Amino acid sequence: MSSPPIIWKKRILVPFWTVRICLMVFLIGIYAWAIALVKQQHDEFNDIEAPAMVAIVIFMLFIVAVLLIDILAIILFLRDALKPMLFLVMSCFQTGFWGGVLIMNLVAIGQGTSAVGLGLILVVFLSFLGLLIYAGVGYHRQRMQLRRGQYAPAHNPSAHTNLPEYRGPAGFHQPTAYKQPNNAYHPQGASHIV
Repeated sequence: MSSPPIIWKKRILVPFWTVRICLMVFLIGIYAWAIALVKQQHDEFNDIEAPAMVAIVIFMLFIVAVLLIDILAIILFLRDALKPMLFLVMSCFQTGFWGGVLIMNLVAIGQGTSAVGLGLILVVFLSFLGLLIYAGVGYHRQRMQLRRGQYAPAHNPSAHTNLPEYRGPAGFHQPTAYKQPNNAYHPQGASHIV
């Protein structure tokens, strides 16, 4: 049995995607600027700076991967090929990544570092969490539709009426007498003429 199509709402997806893509591009730009600034100040990295630079580059690659997943979701949406299960898996990966970043930030704040980027990370995480909830709702709707099955309307012979064919305005043809079936409800206590 083929799965019924899921109607994704553009008024929900487009604002989330717009905010997320702008935030990802901003974060990629900030980290690229930080790497360029560190390279400019130090021509040769010493042993202490090299692992930190590797961590920044890996983090930036994860941000690029999250951005590419959003672009893939947009392309699939435009082609009407965005399946609920795939969208849920992509959203789980993205939200899991930003949830991990938020947890690492909270741990770092607990150890005494500055809480400068916590607000931005929290906004990014909430944007991904919101779309994860929407993807979960879409997946749940699809599963409920699959459980219902496919129903065809039942044949009802009394539903067909013998109304005359329309032949234009009333002044151009003879009026046709409609057949009125005598199926009106008559109360039991009242007398009626048949």
